[in-house]
Amino acid sequence: MHEISELEGRGGLRIRFVEDDDGALAVLELEMPRSAPLVTDVHQALFAIGVHISNVQVSVRGDCVVERLSVAERDGSPLAAGRHLDVQIAVMEVVQRRLVDSVRPGVIGARNAAPPFAGQAVG
Repeated sequence: MHEISELEGRGGLRIRFVEDDDGALAVLELEMPRSAPLVTDVHQALFAIGVHISNVQVSVRGDCVVERLSVAERDGSPLAAGRHLDVQIAVMEVVQRRLVDSVRPGVIGARNAAPPFAGQAVG
């Protein structure tokens, strides 16, 4: 599992990339303040890269909204290993555009993250 948290100046944002037992990315969990409208943009970003959201669970914890998205390829098969980075980049671009750049430059901290995020070129 990879987790992105600690977005300076916005508090409470947490993004988890949860893999299934076979190592395929299966769930994307977004925990954000109610005042951070991020969900629609994430859905659109995933659709744009061909990721299917097969199930959505939404709950409220205090002042935060938690959304768990079950993700797969468009044909319903598990996301290929090479697509994990695509999903992470798409989500982090939304975070960068909607939360960091719109308020002020901030810091995104990553815990247990293998690849770098947020604007670094891959290749």
